Amino acid sequence: TLGILLCAAPVSSWLAARGGTTAGGRPSGLRRLVLAMGTATAAAELMLLPVGAWTFSRVGVAGLVLNFVAIPAMALVQSAGALALTLALVFPAAVGPVAAVAHVATLALVESSRLVEWAPQLSWRVPPPPVWALLAYYAALAALLGGAPAGRARRVALVVAGSMFLVIAVGP
Repeated sequence: TLGILLCAAPVSSWLAARGGTTAGGRPSGLRRLVLAMGTATAAAELMLLPVGAWTFSRVGVAGLVLNFVAIPAMALVQSAGALALTLALVFPAAVGPVAAVAHVATLALVESSRLVEWAPQLSWRVPPPPVWALLAYYAALAALLGGAPAGRARRVALVVAGSMFLVIAVGP
């Protein structure tokens, strides 16, 4: 959540400034939705990659694709579930079709996680990274997100974050 709050808006703005925008400078319709979901997913993945590597000795990129199914499916599960509960109190006969929608969305959510079974290369084992690599990675990200001044300090933070990303994602 912190990664999404700190990273998604700046990354989305940076990407929008590089094309695909309307005259007002904002991406339009579906592009805006895809951009928002993509940047939020990437931000969360960037923050969680070291945690997954250290805790589970595993990293992957499946989440970058899966969230395009999981986010809408979960929204549908929650909305249909809340509606079904409400209808159960006032019009029980209408619960069945709404519960069926929640069921199908739940299946989509659960079954989407099988992507790594079909494409195991989207997730791989790594040795737990050293603590210094984790600290350097998060410190560099903090410097970048905290507005490291342009110029050399920003380039150093970017190189450190990128290098530590590789150390964590690939392993020594």
